[in-house]
Amino acid sequence: MPDFLDIALPLLRLPTAPFHEHRIVAAIDTLIDDWSSTHTPLSIERDTAGNLIIRYEGANSGDWLYLTGHLDHPGFGFVEHLTRQDLLFERLGGLPVQFCRDAHVQIHSTRDLHPPLSGRITAYLEDTLFEGERRPAFRVSVDESTTAVGHDSFAVWDLPETDTKKRKLRATACDDLAGVAVGLTVLANLLKEGARSRVALLLTRAEETGFGGMLDYAASDQLDQEGVFINIECSSCLAGAPLGDGPVIRVGDRRWLFDPQVTAALVKAATDPSLAQLPYQRRLMDGGTCEATVLSRAGVRTAAVALPLANYHNTGRRGVRREAINLDDAEHLVELLTRVARTGATNLLHSGDSLGEELTKRHQLQAPRLHQTAPQLPGSDSEAIQDQ
Repeated sequence: MPDFLDIALPLLRLPTAPFHEHRIVAAIDTLIDDWSSTHTPLSIERDTAGNLIIRYEGANSGDWLYLTGHLDHPGFGFVEHLTRQDLLFERLGGLPVQFCRDAHVQIHSTRDLHPPLSGRITAYLEDTLFEGERRPAFRVSVDESTTAVGHDSFAVWDLPETDTKKRKLRATACDDLAGVAVGLTVLANLLKEGARSRVALLLTRAEETGFGGMLDYAASDQLDQEGVFINIECSSCLAGAPLGDGPVIRVGDRRWLFDPQVTAALVKAATDPSLAQLPYQRRLMDGGTCEATVLSRAGVRTAAVALPLANYHNTGRRGVRREAINLDDAEHLVELLTRVARTGATNLLHSGDSLGEELTKRHQLQAPRLHQTAPQLPGSDSEAIQDQ
C-alpha cells in the first residue's frame, strides 16, 4: 500500500476551490476503486451535497470512528465576462487580498482537463453586486481573448510546482489536501494490516466559505449520532505550533472546546509506553474555527488534530506564497491516527477515561484520612453536620 507522500503528491498537484472540488473527488474515486479491487472492506458513498464518505468495515461491530477533512482551498469562482479579456471572479474563502494586485492565477474548469489559462489580477472589488447579493470579487485579465471560460470555471494562485525539500512539503493547497492525504494513508494502513476496526473518512466540500459541506452533513439524517469524530486540519503555525515539533492535538479552536475524553485518548495513543513515543503538541489553536466545532455543536463526540502550516492561506511575508508542512509531522500524525483507528470508537472512549479512574483512586486513598483529620470548629456539632 502507498505511503503518505505517494498519496499526497498527486492530490496536491491538482487545483481545487470551494464548490469546484471535482478533480480532487475524481482522483480519490480512482484511488478507492483501485484499492477496492483487491480489498473488500472498503466502500465509497457520496451524499447529496457531494461530500464523500469512505468506509473501512473490519470484522468488529460497534460504533464508527470518523476521520474528517475538507477537499477545498481558498480560490476564485467565475462570475461573468466584463470584456473578452477581462473576467470577474468572486472571492471564495480567505485569500490574501493585500498581495493580490498583479498576482498571477491559473484558470481551470471542472468540466475538462485542458491546460489552464493564465490570468493576472488587476483589481480587488470589495463590494460587487451579482446574483442579487453583494460579495467581494476580483477583476482578472487574460492574455488572449477567450469565450472558453464559463460558470464551471475557477481560478487558483499561479505558484511553483509542489515539491519536497529538507523534509518540507510545499504546495499551493496543503490546507486541507495534506489533511485529506493523512486520512487516506490511515485507511491504506488499515487495509495493509487487515485491521478489524470500523473507520470512515468523511471528506467535505466548501469548508473555506463557511463549512458548507459539513453543515449540510450535520443537518442531514446521515449524521451518525453514535459515532466518534476526529477532524484533521492544517492550521497556522502562528498560533503557537512550530513546524517539526510534531502534529497538534487540538484542545479547541477560536469558538469552541472539543471533547476532553477523545482528546485524552489521542494523547494516550501518542504516549503509549508499549509503542514508540510520538512527538506531539497539545494546543488550543485559536487562529480560526474548524469543522470540529460544527460537529461538536451538532451533538456528536468530536476531537481534532492539525498539521502546523506555514504561509497559511498562501499569505507570505511579502506576497502570495506556497503553503508548507513538515513531512515528519505528517508521518507522525498518520501513525497517531492509525493507532487510534486500530483501537476503534468504543475502545477509544474507554481508553480516554484514565483521568476519571485516576481521580477516583485518589479520592479513595485520601477520603479516610481527610475525615479522620478534619479540624473541628469551636462550638460546631460535627455529628449534626454529618447527619444532615
